[in-house]
Amino acid sequence: MALGTISGQSLVDDLITRLDSFASAYDATSLLSFINEGKDEVWKVLRTLDEDYFVAGSQAATSTDDDYFAGFSRSSREVNLPNNCREVRFIEVTTAGYEDLDFEFRRLSDPEFQVERKLATIAGSGSGRQQHAKYLYTIIGRRTLMLAQFLEAAVTAKIWFVRALDDLDLDSTLTEILHPFHKSIVTFALERATLALQEEQLSDEWLRRWRDDVRTLGLTAAPRDSSGPEFVSDWDGSEGQ
Repeated sequence: MALGTISGQSLVDDLITRLDSFASAYDATSLLSFINEGKDEVWKVLRTLDEDYFVAGSQAATSTDDDYFAGFSRSSREVNLPNNCREVRFIEVTTAGYEDLDFEFRRLSDPEFQVERKLATIAGSGSGRQQHAKYLYTIIGRRTLMLAQFLEAAVTAKIWFVRALDDLDLDSTLTEILHPFHKSIVTFALERATLALQEEQLSDEWLRRWRDDVRTLGLTAAPRDSSGPEFVSDWDGSEGQ
């Protein structure tokens, strides 16, 4: 398998090889469901490494796409984030003349956020910010960004966010999870498929060791800001076995 060309079919093929004779107990759909569980679990672990895996930018051109973000208005302090947004990393205003606007995350229970929100409610829409102040925001519900203050102008913005990964099918290509982390996907799927035949669940201890192995693999790679990323050459994907 060439680096950077990990497909749903290749992952299923790897799983079939490792299941050996037990593979005949499953059809392709079932095997792919185990692969997608593994993909989601690797996504969870890599996200905790805080290395900006899975970060994408929003777009304002096609409202039907999952990465669509409409921008901010002067009259509303709530706006929907992209459908596949799981964590906001940075808000970049792209409207000319307003590129210096700053946004700072706060909890809904934060006293300063609550005070600013109340003051803005009293002042009314279009009241904007105090000079040199930042716009405070929080995330509520599934994907609503709530501002404390009203913006001084309607602006377009790019939201840089951690995105959810779509489920794989046999023909799709997995581009967001780098080599050799795909081997951890297959290892997870193998354990799930094997235990399913025995009508058993993953043990907490096995899951802990598997997650630790994925984290260790991430730590053995060169930093992602390195000009020459390297991975350990002797990793055989047998973590947790």
